[in-house]
Amino acid sequence: VYPAIDCLAPGTSVRGPPFQRAALWKCMQHIRATIIEGHTIQENVTLAKGFGFDTEPEDQEVLDSRVLVQEFFVQRPFHQLDEDAVLLGAFLLAHHHVLTRLPQKVSVWDAVDHVQSTLPDDLKARLAAQPRNEGWSDDLIEDLYGFVLSAVRTKFGKAAN
Repeated sequence: VYPAIDCLAPGTSVRGPPFQRAALWKCMQHIRATIIEGHTIQENVTLAKGFGFDTEPEDQEVLDSRVLVQEFFVQRPFHQLDEDAVLLGAFLLAHHHVLTRLPQKVSVWDAVDHVQSTLPDDLKARLAAQPRNEGWSDDLIEDLYGFVLSAVRTKFGKAAN
């Protein structure tokens, strides 16, 4: 049996359950897909700019999400992160449009801190009660997404969709 893997530590891989929480594993799959899509779009945008074309808004959103992913993994806060903060950050990045469609740039960690500090007790209890080796239910994902979207819009702007 191997110890749990810190997905934010340099050089480690994210192996999924039982080594990590199933919910984190699912979010990391979305993040990896965003990175791959962003790489392809970056190449296309660079080529298009060479021909004098502008960057499309949806392409810029994906490029902005790459910046958020890099910030999440590279620019960690000074304070010790708990597992729930990492999971919440991964959830935010898996739903990156919550942050990329805001009128101004917002740090992933600022959003995580705000959402974590305002998370209702009933939602905290549901997240804490969720077994590590099981993915979140659709109801839990929907409730968490609704709260995250509302909290981020209220604190950082009103343009997120």
